[in-house]
Amino acid sequence: MSEPNPEASPVRERIGGRTATHSSLSEIRPKITVIDAEVTRLFSERAVLVQEAALFKRDAGENAAPMQQQTNVDNAVRAAEAYDQRIPGFSEVVRKIYQVVVPAFVDFQRQEIERTFLIAEGTQLEPEMWDFGDLAFWQRATGDPNIFKVDSSVK
Repeated sequence: MSEPNPEASPVRERIGGRTATHSSLSEIRPKITVIDAEVTRLFSERAVLVQEAALFKRDAGENAAPMQQQTNVDNAVRAAEAYDQRIPGFSEVVRKIYQVVVPAFVDFQRQEIERTFLIAEGTQLEPEMWDFGDLAFWQRATGDPNIFKVDSSVK
């Protein structure tokens, strides 16, 4: 395998006579880099929402949510289908991408769930109450007033 010359003129033409709109790869690559940066920014926004969604899930079973995973892939493919006329096969590319992206975010969310803990049923923790070094915080979070009581009979 070899790398193409980034300054070379196009060496192929599309069926139907459509030709390249750029004169070289060196014109195209910086534009792809900008798009990749924007895609990454959007994925970071998605990651923030995935982290927050973790706070609503009780366990890894709820995290997996296979029906929701398929819905996410299907939604992305449906959105991509609008471009298939202009870019044949685009929705299939999007399907393949999202079949990797969605499980990657599920794993990311699983890791977030592992960094959190369940709050006691009916306990409402307001942000101003989030003092992890405070005994009262842990008592409210777990619903166990004896969470850190030491058993003096144990030697």
